[in-house]
Amino acid sequence: MSDDLTGALRGAAVEEIRLALAPAAHELARAPFPLVDLRRRAEEHPPFSGSAAFAADSRFMALQYAAPIPLKPDPLLRARNATLHGGGIWAEGAFVPASVHRKLVDTMRAAEPQLADLRKRGKLPRLEGATALIHTPGFRNYFHWMTESLPRLAALAEYRRQGGRLDRILIAQAEPKGFVMQSIALFFPELLPVAQAVDKARFDLEEALFFLDWRGVAPVFTRIKTTTAMLLERLAAQAAQSPPGASRALLISRADVDNRCLVNEDALIEAFAPLGLESVRLTGMSVEAQMRLLSEARLVVGVHGAGLTNTIFCRPGTAMLEITSTQYIRRSRSYADIAAFRGFPYALAVVDQVGENWVVTQNRGNDLEIAPDALPELRRLAESLLAAPLAGAA
Repeated sequence: MSDDLTGALRGAAVEEIRLALAPAAHELARAPFPLVDLRRRAEEHPPFSGSAAFAADSRFMALQYAAPIPLKPDPLLRARNATLHGGGIWAEGAFVPASVHRKLVDTMRAAEPQLADLRKRGKLPRLEGATALIHTPGFRNYFHWMTESLPRLAALAEYRRQGGRLDRILIAQAEPKGFVMQSIALFFPELLPVAQAVDKARFDLEEALFFLDWRGVAPVFTRIKTTTAMLLERLAAQAAQSPPGASRALLISRADVDNRCLVNEDALIEAFAPLGLESVRLTGMSVEAQMRLLSEARLVVGVHGAGLTNTIFCRPGTAMLEITSTQYIRRSRSYADIAAFRGFPYALAVVDQVGENWVVTQNRGNDLEIAPDALPELRRLAESLLAAPLAGAA
């Protein structure tokens, strides 16, 4: 474990499980990429200032993508005589602060009297054997599940292959979204029989297998963990072996959602006609169908959103153009990092906003619109990505 991770666990009755499995990559190959301002409207709407946001976020992204960074460690940990509540872990009666986001630590500690009372009254069930928890913050979202929670099953599968006991994997949703069990069946079918959906993940545990919701102290942050890297490398190898002929240009449409829609999507399709851009809606598609679709792409265009997660299924060298607003520039690291790890040519285009929702709450922002005179520049940006030399792709 890294020094700051060791510090985060100091004093906790927790041990790291050593696995004979690790990603081939040791770092995330961050590098500068085009961040292009295609806005044509003023965005001064107190307390939001589009000009100040763009300037500050451009500097921020330049610093974040100046050089490669280490992958985020994601070790598999074990605690005996543990308690699980709200994603938090107690080991031998002591709370493990790094088991939840730092904003939830006080909430977890405040729950201790309630847990003690439930235990005293026989209302806190105890699970014998080894119980695993793989959740991360936001795991009900497709992006967070596919890139942060699901990859942890690689570590659990390896632990089991090495002879470790694994009786159950708890999924803290009474009715998991379709992509949860679909993705487990697709990528880790051997673990599907022990995956259990529960309404409230609150138990005493004989043995807990878990990971940390730990940010660390590095000056830069990535969601690409060592476990993420292992899954991305596996998917890259599969994509490279798929039949040749990836030739489609795909626009990941958000026309069927009510948040961050591109209001002039038809104009974008028309402007990109020489590239053969086609609009696709992913809502209702199985994970396997999305994987097949994205493996056919040579170019993926999309507004910032979970649909871009599916670029993890693309063939090496696929070009990736993300469209966003000044509200979401920093959040675009999620998909910029997928592109960086996979070696995809990538660019981020910032366009105009439509609406009055100038303060993002619960991940809801304004809709987007590309000014007519910005469309040719956006197409030239896509063409430059398609012409870019192939990087050291994973």
